[in-house]
Amino acid sequence: MTPPVEAVEQEDQEPVHSPVDEHEVTEAPEPVEEPEKTQEPPTQRERIDLVIRALYDALGNRRPATRHMTEALEEARLPSSEGTARESRKRVEAAEPHLKTLPSALAA
Repeated sequence: MTPPVEAVEQEDQEPVHSPVDEHEVTEAPEPVEEPEKTQEPPTQRERIDLVIRALYDALGNRRPATRHMTEALEEARLPSSEGTARESRKRVEAAEPHLKTLPSALAA
């Protein structure tokens, strides 16, 4: 036996309950606590680069020559070979390309 037509129509008219209609209550996430970053002393390479970078300012916005760099590195008691000085200048100028366009300190 089939259900009466009226009963079938009533079933179709009932509100459909779907998960999309539900408002999910979510808890606020706990704040992430990052571990404190300890300030590590700069590496030897970073110290060399800092010395070379400071020369640009000390020489009045001029590009230091190899002799300037080796002297400054010797004063700072850091490795002071010409190769070390030139490599550091490359790194400094790669980080700040405008420094490469400055006039040479030898021209002064």
